[in-house]
Amino acid sequence: MPTGMFSDEFRERLRIGKYSRWAVDLTEQQLEAVIWMIGEYGSRASDVLPRLTELWKSEGSGRAVLALESLFRVVGGDRPDRSESSSRVNAFLAEVRGYAEDSEDQRSREWPLDWRGQTVGWVRAPLLDDYGNCSGVWRADPIKGSDFLAQVRKSPPEETEVRIGGIFGWVRSPPDDSGCIAFWLHVSPHNNPS
Repeated sequence: MPTGMFSDEFRERLRIGKYSRWAVDLTEQQLEAVIWMIGEYGSRASDVLPRLTELWKSEGSGRAVLALESLFRVVGGDRPDRSESSSRVNAFLAEVRGYAEDSEDQRSREWPLDWRGQTVGWVRAPLLDDYGNCSGVWRADPIKGSDFLAQVRKSPPEETEVRIGGIFGWVRSPPDDSGCIAFWLHVSPHNNPS
């Protein structure tokens, strides 16, 4: 039987993790298959996620949708660490269980909007379609958001490159009166996001 490929220290961290025990003895070939699955399934998530919005309302199915959304974001270029991933789940659970307050803190269904290397706001519950379009209500950073808003209003929006939820894209239209902003995202397992 093939042996695991990880250091003893890393294997121990996997072994004590509630959701990582299964990976302790992965071989290189098995890890390669898992990475392939992330690329294969994550890149196709935009076809399914728009149809799953009602599933966010319950804990079990909402976590599954969050998992698929997270894989989509990783394939698109997002690089969360374990702590950030866990925070997303905890924020989702707080919302669905009714513990979350309506506050200025980032909520579980918000994706950060980065422009010129800075977070200029968040997009609440982004909606995806089958063609790489994404839209949602923008919650501006009170300090950095104004420069971004001025940029997308003065130049053709499609010239404004952003990262939304860690995914490279372009602004399709600036925020309207209700705050809704639209983007075009490019997610492909064939891209190197760096």
